[in-house]
Amino acid sequence: MGHGLQNALTQALNYARTQELHKCDKIMLTDGLRIYLFQKDNDSWMEKPSGYFNVEKIRTNHIAPSGTDAIDILVALTPSGVVRDIGM
Repeated sequence: MGHGLQNALTQALNYARTQELHKCDKIMLTDGLRIYLFQKDNDSWMEKPSGYFNVEKIRTNHIAPSGTDAIDILVALTPSGVVRDIGM
């Protein structure tokens, strides 16, 4: 908890690839306090997070990544948000 996540995306992408999780289009990384959301754009993973959430300081407008909203991230990660994304 509280340690940087610099190498975590590479680890998560390798896991998704080796487990053949082809339909996986979102990856959530956390250090226990901060949550980063990465998403696919077509068939490529975005290099920068599409969302950010800090449990200690919940904000609706973060500087980095620019314009990310903690509320949008929470909704995207809920089961109803997932169902909405896959069109069920």
